[in-house]
Amino acid sequence: MLELKKRLSPRRSAGTMALAGALLLAGPALAQDHKPALLFEHHGFASFMIDEKDQAFENALAMLPARLHELRDEIPDLQDFPEPVMDLLFDLAPRPMQMAVLPMGMDPNTGAPAASIVLSFGADSQRDAIGLADRIHEMIDLSGEDVPLRFSDEDDTLRLIDTPGGPISFGPTQGADGWAFQLAFGPHLDLDDAFATLEPVPAGVRPVMRGRLDMQVLSPFISMAIGMGGGHEGQMILSQLMNAGLLGPDAIALEFGMIYTKDAMVSRFVVERAGLAQDAGYVKEPLTADAFRIIPQDASVLGLSQWDAMSLWTMFEGIADYAPDFDLEEIRGWARENLGVDPKDDFLEPLGTTWCWYSSDTTGGDTLLAGVLAVSLDDEAHFRATMEELGSLANSHIQDEIPYVRLAKTEMLGEEIYALQFRGLPIPLELCAAIQDGHFLVAMTPQAACAAVKQMHGEGSILDNPTFRRAAPVDMLDRLVAFSYMDNAELANCGYPLMQLAGSAVANAMRSPHGDRDPGVLVPLYNDFVDDVRPLVAVSYWDGDDFVQEMRSDRSVLVNKASMIGYLGRSPIAPMVVGGMLLGAGAGALDGMHIDLDDIVELPGSTRSEEMKSMSQVRNITMGMHIYAVDSGDQTPNSIQQLLDEDFLDAEILVSPFGPVWDDDGDYLLRGGLNLSRLQDPWRVVAVYDRAMYANHERVAVGYADSHVELLTINEFQQLLGIEANADYDWQLPER
Repeated sequence: MLELKKRLSPRRSAGTMALAGALLLAGPALAQDHKPALLFEHHGFASFMIDEKDQAFENALAMLPARLHELRDEIPDLQDFPEPVMDLLFDLAPRPMQMAVLPMGMDPNTGAPAASIVLSFGADSQRDAIGLADRIHEMIDLSGEDVPLRFSDEDDTLRLIDTPGGPISFGPTQGADGWAFQLAFGPHLDLDDAFATLEPVPAGVRPVMRGRLDMQVLSPFISMAIGMGGGHEGQMILSQLMNAGLLGPDAIALEFGMIYTKDAMVSRFVVERAGLAQDAGYVKEPLTADAFRIIPQDASVLGLSQWDAMSLWTMFEGIADYAPDFDLEEIRGWARENLGVDPKDDFLEPLGTTWCWYSSDTTGGDTLLAGVLAVSLDDEAHFRATMEELGSLANSHIQDEIPYVRLAKTEMLGEEIYALQFRGLPIPLELCAAIQDGHFLVAMTPQAACAAVKQMHGEGSILDNPTFRRAAPVDMLDRLVAFSYMDNAELANCGYPLMQLAGSAVANAMRSPHGDRDPGVLVPLYNDFVDDVRPLVAVSYWDGDDFVQEMRSDRSVLVNKASMIGYLGRSPIAPMVVGGMLLGAGAGALDGMHIDLDDIVELPGSTRSEEMKSMSQVRNITMGMHIYAVDSGDQTPNSIQQLLDEDFLDAEILVSPFGPVWDDDGDYLLRGGLNLSRLQDPWRVVAVYDRAMYANHERVAVGYADSHVELLTINEFQQLLGIEANADYDWQLPER
């Protein structure tokens, strides 16, 4: 441990604080009316996967730092990253963390915005916190840079670095919940006070993370920064941001949190002062029971939302105010003349505000092809006339050019359906639409469209599904403006095979190619995996001018992920796609490490790191050659020694892991006298090779004039030297 000139004493400042996630309401302001602009904290990576079904997966991810250390020897490019820095990042990443940004007005001396920025990582003890500070102190010392590092006069627990923008401090601190390592910029900020502005953690819950971003607090500083640019564009940007509710006295604030209860994962997201969000179409009129009755009882995925499509036109009008070339009236005139419809009056105006998406067995087997989109209509007759006009126009234009394509209005299974057909061609696609009972329906297949139409005037709906009623907050349906539901138990059944593949991918990635580290089987057995699975329910509602979204789902992260991919997994091509992606990822990883599949069979693992190190050093020599040539008329140096003498290379680069060579002529050879701009096939011209590797190994690292590097067998290398581009040079091949 680094010896310190001053010993460290406890100080109340920041520590690993408990997190909240249920009710995220603003509390008392900090002293002097300074409010945090940004607060974020999480309880450590271990808090994200706490369910028994996830434990093996969590244990495997804990092996990631050890695997990344091994990759330093396997992937040459990673060796350039300082190992002490990598070790520190791996140590800090899984710890509990707090971050706060507190604007402090304007600096009276400079007139620039002043702020306190604090980043804090939880520590197991005072010794642990001191150790983290020591490591940063030591890295600064080892860097060789002249950093003005000193201890604070007011608080001898902190080390300071003075900068033109203010002091940077770091060191161990003690807060309400124990010791932490803290890194801070600007005036002192007590994290205990900052996070006291959020609601305390409710008793009896398992917190994960929470945070807050307040654009109202940031508005003066962002406005000043944009205003400094001046001109019309700056004013336009400010106006648009204020109209969107992102700047100004009514700017939004975002607050979120996530907790685990004994049987569920619960999250809450609040947009405060979101009244201006209504301009984006998010209306306050709640959903009705009729919106749920158009959804079949066996739907496994559904989403409902209140949204006004006329907000699109409002957005276009806002663009037209600042873009003279964007003439909405001209666009409307062109559409009326060429399409026979007005995009505003004939298409957007007749649409209602209730949008619905679902997939069910009723509409075709509960796959992607069984999906249905339904939009309520305020003026069904008007919208029907618009569809008729557009269909007639489309058919008249495409019939002469593409006689096989037709937008047909036909009767299918007793229902009137609009269908995109490819007559005379075996194309497996027939997009369909229908207008029924005040709704516009769109489906991927005729069967889904017909089933959706029958559902409109049939009996039974998702409200009669017992699983749905147990999970959904039926007592507050009349308050909701958006609702989402996923039957996780049903979908996890389909997602389980793909989760097995994902588990094998992670397990293989964490296994050591050089040792015994093995995470084992990561995904539980099927019966255990699907036991007692809770559905996902997300609701959105208005609380005054605040927009609130709450979600409750299964406690297991793996189950939730399996449910999400399970819906996609019901597509017949999904397993092939995912399998191809996994195979492609594996092949890409091998390619990134310059490993052929043949290599895995032919070579023992004990030589892998040496090969990679040699390739890295050949790459460094090749890069040094290219940098030299930039200032030398594209002419390469005559020897490696010239690169060394002119500080293009460090001496240790020239020591091969397979050396030394018995003739003492050097471990590496650089081909001198090349003019890079005159080479016809630089990708075939050998520029560097490892002589020691050639003499003492069955492979050789080779660098080319175009700077790429390959690992060749001795026979392949000898054949390469025999081609015209390389034949007239003395390669000084050592005896084998």
